[in-house]
Amino acid sequence: MSALVPAFAFIAAAPAAAQETGSIAGVARSVDDNSLVPFVQFRVAGTDRVALSDAEGRFVIASVPAGARTLVVEGVHRAEPVSVEVPSGGAVEVEVAVSNALFSMPPIEVQATRSYRQEFGTVGTRIPARLMDVPQSVQVLSRKFIEDQGATQFEDLYRSVSGLVDHPYSEMNLRGFQQREILFNGVRGNPYGSLDGGEETGFSTSVGRLTNVERVEVVKGPASVLYGSAEPGGVINYVTKKPQESAEFRASLLGGSYAQRGGSVEATGPFTGSRRLLYRGAAFFEEKDSFRNNAGFRDLHLAAGLAWVPSTRTRVDLELERIDQDLTGHRLRGIPVDPDGTFLTSRVWTTTEPTDFTRMDATVFQASVSHAAEEGLSVDGTFRVLGYDRAENYHEPRGILEDGRSMQREFRDQFRSNDDWSATANLHGRVEVPGAGTHALLGGVEITQQDWLFRYARARQSGRGGPVPDLDLFSPVYNGGAASSYGLGPDDYSEQEVLSRRYGVFVQDQMYFGSRWVLAAGGRYDRYDDEGTVVGESGRADASALTGRLGLVFKPSERLSLYTNAANGFSRADFVHQVPSANGPFDPSRSRQVEAGAKADLLGRRLMLMASVFQIHKTNVLRPDPAYGPTGNNYAAAFATGEVRSRGLEVDLAGTVGDRMSVAANYAWLDSEILRDDDAPDNVGRPWPNSARHSAGLSSRYAVRGDVGLALGLTYVGEREQPFAGIRAPAFTVVDLAADVRLIGRFDLRVAVNNVFDTSYATASLFAARAGNIPGDPRTLAVTLTTSSLFVGR
Repeated sequence: MSALVPAFAFIAAAPAAAQETGSIAGVARSVDDNSLVPFVQFRVAGTDRVALSDAEGRFVIASVPAGARTLVVEGVHRAEPVSVEVPSGGAVEVEVAVSNALFSMPPIEVQATRSYRQEFGTVGTRIPARLMDVPQSVQVLSRKFIEDQGATQFEDLYRSVSGLVDHPYSEMNLRGFQQREILFNGVRGNPYGSLDGGEETGFSTSVGRLTNVERVEVVKGPASVLYGSAEPGGVINYVTKKPQESAEFRASLLGGSYAQRGGSVEATGPFTGSRRLLYRGAAFFEEKDSFRNNAGFRDLHLAAGLAWVPSTRTRVDLELERIDQDLTGHRLRGIPVDPDGTFLTSRVWTTTEPTDFTRMDATVFQASVSHAAEEGLSVDGTFRVLGYDRAENYHEPRGILEDGRSMQREFRDQFRSNDDWSATANLHGRVEVPGAGTHALLGGVEITQQDWLFRYARARQSGRGGPVPDLDLFSPVYNGGAASSYGLGPDDYSEQEVLSRRYGVFVQDQMYFGSRWVLAAGGRYDRYDDEGTVVGESGRADASALTGRLGLVFKPSERLSLYTNAANGFSRADFVHQVPSANGPFDPSRSRQVEAGAKADLLGRRLMLMASVFQIHKTNVLRPDPAYGPTGNNYAAAFATGEVRSRGLEVDLAGTVGDRMSVAANYAWLDSEILRDDDAPDNVGRPWPNSARHSAGLSSRYAVRGDVGLALGLTYVGEREQPFAGIRAPAFTVVDLAADVRLIGRFDLRVAVNNVFDTSYATASLFAARAGNIPGDPRTLAVTLTTSSLFVGR
């Protein structure tokens, strides 16, 4: 810490450099018919100065640094860069020819600025749309935002989205519901977990990484109309980096606490001067120890991309990723706690032995094509295939003995493998209907399949006559127990196999009536068909579902949008719950939501405010069976809880304040309640697991001067309860600080101190008291040195 003091003192004392400014004014015109084009997003390259053309295609960008500047178009429109000379204290006028207007083609290149306000997204409608026109709460986190936060893992971004808090493993809690639904590029195929799930949809003990992610999109509420079976809290979409038309090379080195070390290399650009064929290659590596005993992390991620752009209307992308992740130990089990959530021992304690591990290997291939016809119709399709293996050896806590200091343990040797593929095709276009507005029509199909295998064996704890020794809570002595030392043989292993198929057909109409009203309506038909063998039982589960969504937007002005929506959804029960020994079969859970909200552009479109109120009901909810089913031996056994209600208020603010401050802030109030539990009536009135009544987050960066910035991050999560485990997780506040500086040449240095006050806290509660609460990271230091485009060309 002492080494950081001079750096922070220097930054705080640095004077702000005065700079003369002018403005850029102009109009956007279509290259097809010379008509004025509204809602075109402009940016002055190398600055955070942005603007959006109004309903008449006109725009003004104020406070632009004087001198030679380049005006670029970003988002869902395209145009050649325009070079201008900005006079000090004056204005320069331009006329920009743009093509590929809204609804005609997805964006090919998205430039990043330090403005945290984002104008467009795709996850809420499956096609590019202005967030102001979407009757739903949607947030977009850009690459520059991710870099400013130093975010490397999925959970690093949770504080930046209202109503999103951590949940054990690869899951999160969104609007009060346990959420596992993760998309990549708008389709299923999560390389860090299951695609669909013979077991726990999307469940994974691997660590999700942001190394190859361009931006993150979050849509709140039931999304079954567009994406099929999903929890009602919402859907998160990770958009991977793509080959770019500009040549760029980027490299970084990383070091920090707990022997953290790593680096990355990325290169992209055109193969030829015509820019018809583009490439991208990247390699990321990181390893570090954990603050917990016998634990560590190692991750190697390789990515390659090839794009063919035969015309401005057509693009074909091929992507290949390889992920090799090794978690020494099994650090994701918690620390035992009392009913109030107080840790009973040190947060470094674990049940894991030095020989425990979680090893994950994943290979992903994706092919996508998009084409915009001259008639205004566009078609796009994506095929994604994933091979995933995860092997685990770990010691599971089984409960504290009467002496109050000895934890019983059982050993588990597990292997999971799945071969997934998904295919999606969309047809969309814009149709003018005389007297009935403009219609953005969408129709599509989606097919997914997973072939899933689970092989496992276990050695029992000493209290049940097994060979696995107990572990002291306060003076643990590890003996390095492994599968061979516990005498496990071929006869001790069991297998589960599931083949899961899903089919969906959907339609959507986004109707624009003048400049003030937008009506969105959609519907979907889904069917799933699962068959397999679980715990020696063969079974089959199939069902179908109809879902719909209706939303309305009213815009009193171009800078204010009021909306409301109603939607329903469903979530299929994972196959491991469907067999009799798990108390199955179960029907899908059903959900419905009503929501109302407002979106406002403030401070000359620099800042976007979003606020919403919502209520969600979910029925036929499953929860763990503490007796492990009628045989007492099925850990996937569940009960249908009955009904859960979640209602709340969310507020998000993102953009820039003044010329120097970038900010993203949010607050959420949530009231989650179990309304009916036929099997355990005492649970009625309690909140759903890990649902915080209050949560808030702040991510900000202040530009002290052009090449120096200070960042402040705050995370607050209120008290949470795990009613089925009978434990709580106390409220906590964590403060993060960072400084970044542009060094000589094109090198950027970032120094970050996370959890500055070394707060001891629990990120979430696990499923049982014996497994405890997951401890958050202590104070850590991370230093990153990055090249900022050693060469750039067009």
